[in-house]
Formats: sequence, structure tokens, C-alpha cells
Amino acid sequence: MENNYLIRLFRKNDVDDFLSLVNDNRDRLYLYFPITMKFVTDKKGSQKYINSKIESAKKNQQFAFLIEDKNNNKLIGYIIAKNFNHQKKECELAYWISKNEEGKGIISFAVRELVSFCFERLKLHSIYLRIDPQNPSSIRVAEKNNFTLEHIAPNDYERGDGQRIDVGYWYLKK
Repeated sequence: MENNYLIRLFRKNDVDDFLSLVNDNRDRLYLYFPITMKFVTDKKGSQKYINSKIESAKKNQQFAFLIEDKNNNKLIGYIIAKNFNHQKKECELAYWISKNEEGKGIISFAVRELVSFCFERLKLHSIYLRIDPQNPSSIRVAEKNNFTLEHIAPNDYERGDGQRIDVGYWYLKK
């Protein structure tokens, strides 16, 4: 299965495919990816968003990857290393997958790939995930990748609908 997918940084020519991927999943992404949803509404916004992710990677500020099906070159998901704390040598990962690709282990694969990138290339010591305790699929991804729940922060995240929710902080240390 893993040989069928790859994670790769954004390219300038991903505009139409990324916009299509976001639009196909907008109904379920708006709660947890409100910034992406705000910017990726049309071709111009998609291009601006992609350009910002390319520039952020060049500056080592964050690394946004697309998940691609190698069999048909179709974009099927997104994963990002962000919120770097250089003093602690840690970052946060966030991710989503197309509703048509859920439950296939693809996000677990992408997390493994990005964890390797963060520990080996970026020389980080710790990676964390912020997960809604009501999201069993994401909890399972954390568990499959050996992350450990360290604490739950009450009212830590404001969703796209304005509701504040508790968030579990899951850590993986090198």
C-alpha cells in the first residue's frame, strides 16, 4: 500500500488540483482547517495559499506536503509540520485526507514519512499532534505512530464554527 503514495512539497502548478481537493472536502474541513478554507476558495486564493506554503518551506518556517496517489498522480490529502519551537526542537503536525480515501492507512503512512523528515532532516527532538478527543480516527493515527497522550487542554481550539473545544496533546519524542 505505502508504495502507492507519496508526500511531496507544494508546486506552483498544484493550483487547480489542490482547489478541487479542498472543494471536494470543504464540508468536513471547515471545522478544523478554517485558515485553509478561508484562503482556498477560488483559483487566485489557491495560488496565493500555495505560494505562501512554498515560501514558508524555503524559509524553514513550516513544511506543507500534499499526499499523492502515485498510480494516477491524484492529490488525496495534506499534511503539515508547523508551529516550530526551535528552542525545544519540536513542531506540530496537522493532516487531513480526502473523504474517499479514509480508513486506508494513508494518513498513518504520511505521518510516518513526515516524522522521519522532522527527526532526520530537521533534527527535531519532539513532535506533537493536537487532536479533538471526539475524533477516534485521528487518535488511531496517533496510536499507530507511537504518539502518547500527554494531556488534554480544555477549550484550547476554536473550530471554524466558533465553538471552543478541548484538545488532546499527543507527543512523540526521538
